[in-house]
Amino acid sequence: MTRPDASGAVSSGGSVLHADVPPLGRSGAATQPAGQASGTVVGALHKSPLRTARVQPVVVERIHPGKEPQAVSTAWHLELRRERTRFMETMSELTDDEFNNAKTLCADWAPRDVLAHVVGLDRMASHYFRPSTLTVNRGNARMVAHGRTLSRAELTDLGWKAAEEPSGQAQAMAWLLTGDMAMHHQDVLRGLGRNREIPDTVARALFREGVIWSWPFGRKLTRYRVVPTTPGGRPRGRGRLVSGTTEALSMWLAGRESVANELTFQ
Repeated sequence: MTRPDASGAVSSGGSVLHADVPPLGRSGAATQPAGQASGTVVGALHKSPLRTARVQPVVVERIHPGKEPQAVSTAWHLELRRERTRFMETMSELTDDEFNNAKTLCADWAPRDVLAHVVGLDRMASHYFRPSTLTVNRGNARMVAHGRTLSRAELTDLGWKAAEEPSGQAQAMAWLLTGDMAMHHQDVLRGLGRNREIPDTVARALFREGVIWSWPFGRKLTRYRVVPTTPGGRPRGRGRLVSGTTEALSMWLAGRESVANELTFQ
């Protein structure tokens, strides 16, 4: 879930993957069973300035009437694991000072706090659904407070576990958590002055996350019509035209006001 950024704004026919999801390792690689059925092969190599994460090709098939909805959930389950793996690779390359003290686009959160949030979301019910924490901010604070009691190694191990073996709660919400994970990955990268190439599927999830959080935090889509200039989003809203990359629009919609200078307001 999202959280305020340093400016004070609050942040914090398709295709479907086969139901047999190959395991992802800490290198980000998916092992594919021999004799996989033929189909469209999607993208196995995602590049970023930080590291090249190689994921083996995954076969996809077109959705036809009668396909079980579970297959869609399985597709997002795999995307969540992939994006969490990319995030963990970013975290593993930070120095101790960056890990503990670097700024992110989440107010008062260092990268280690973002990681604690990601780990906490894997067991979200235990943080959000308590009488004393029945708000997003309280639940987030609980996650971060717990994370600060752990060493970097302990927190990193929990992060890899969440990436490799998401909980049942996370799997059930994978379509939503993929966007949340992508958003927070960008929070860390942008805070460090870095960037990456975002896969189209992740860009779509990121844009959906921005649209969702635009409503409680500014209701921007009632005043602006956003027009993405890169894949992953589509024009939404009404009012003054705003254009920019799908990533930048998504971050701005979700309350990261510091990104506004990258957008074109007409």
